[in-house]
Amino acid sequence: MRKSLLTLLSLTFLLTLAIVPVSAQNHEGDDEHMVAVETSDEGANTACSIPAGPIIPDGNVASEDELVAASKGIKAYQESLVDYRKCLDTKQEALDPETETTVADTLAIKAAYDASIDAETAVAEEFNGAVRAFKSRQPTKK
Repeated sequence: MRKSLLTLLSLTFLLTLAIVPVSAQNHEGDDEHMVAVETSDEGANTACSIPAGPIIPDGNVASEDELVAASKGIKAYQESLVDYRKCLDTKQEALDPETETTVADTLAIKAAYDASIDAETAVAEEFNGAVRAFKSRQPTKK
């Protein structure tokens, strides 16, 4: 019973670590928006930290240059997320299936992976909204 409770508490703690805050405006380089995933497996002792999302300008007031710069920031963010997911894959592969925390660690890694996809989707949706707002300000051509 004690072992089950310990595993459940470990799982709850690790899942809490894997939750990624996604706000309307992420702040590049802001450590508050970084989430590190660490497993209890001694063989995988490097932390995977999800990158902070780029700042998306308000399309209602942004210039075209600001949106182009944001687009470049999004591409860099996506590349960083690929590296983050590779780190998570490496952690998953390094888990020792014989330890009692393997299930909890696997669930934490999966939750972090899924959260990174959700964060990427949220950034893309926010950027698309900014582009639509920008285009709606442009005069229509006849």
